[in-house]
Amino acid sequence: MPAPPSYVGPAQLLAPRTALEASLADIWQRVLGIERASVDQSFFELGGHSLLATQVVFRASRPSLELEVTVRDLFEGPRWSDWPSDCAAGARALVAARLAKPNRKSAPLSFTQARLWFLDQLEPGTPAYNMPAALRVSGKLDTARLSRALAEVSRRHAILRTIFKTDSNGQPQQESATTNGSCSS
Repeated sequence: MPAPPSYVGPAQLLAPRTALEASLADIWQRVLGIERASVDQSFFELGGHSLLATQVVFRASRPSLELEVTVRDLFEGPRWSDWPSDCAAGARALVAARLAKPNRKSAPLSFTQARLWFLDQLEPGTPAYNMPAALRVSGKLDTARLSRALAEVSRRHAILRTIFKTDSNGQPQQESATTNGSCSS
């Protein structure tokens, strides 16, 4: 009979060693509803399951982390220290390749974008992934200032100007409109 897993007390927790590990610790803590996560603790031993795994992958695959992680990565390596060392390097290389070719008209979809595109193909036009919000503004609204602020946010974040198109081979591509209305990446 195998020995039961040993309890990892607060004094034995291994703190994150890098900014990336700190971000992943924060994601795990929020998704699992725990106070602290250690580098060497298993996601599943901490109470994780397949539905929570998708939340971790979604949150970890943010462009700001420069990480492209799949649910399979999490199941094959339930500790973030077990994740393939090339998931961050591969995502950074992809970002660098995209930045190195600023005149390219289109780029392949990320894993998350491809998933959303696929789901939209199954049920076109579904509003399931829209995140509506309403804001009440009190006082006088300076529409010119609001317009400039929204234009600046759009200028800084190409993803807000990005559309998906299917190429001649039927593969989805992303294109980002420039601030003057034409498309480029």
